[in-house]
Amino acid sequence: MTKKEQLDQLIKRNEELSPIIFVGFKTSKELEEYTNTIKAEREEYYGNLPKIKKLTWELMTPEEQAKRIETVRKILTKKGSNSQAEILEIIRDKIEKEGGL
Repeated sequence: MTKKEQLDQLIKRNEELSPIIFVGFKTSKELEEYTNTIKAEREEYYGNLPKIKKLTWELMTPEEQAKRIETVRKILTKKGSNSQAEILEIIRDKIEKEGGL
């Protein structure tokens, strides 16, 4: 199975799980009981998110990756008081640890 097919499969599965995971309740007790009954689905859904992120990054062209890095750099520049070198270090660490942005 290609990376694109894997990505499509994970995205489709998370779309199927989303209505199961994100349900509203009137009381926290109802929510807690429901959460316990869908524990496996929640773990699968949240386990898929980093895989989706990594595959999306890997399937980007170098130009798309550069554009994404630049966008994140601009956002971090506006948000904080980190120097450009610190921001680039944050971005590099995030890519290495999480497999993408």
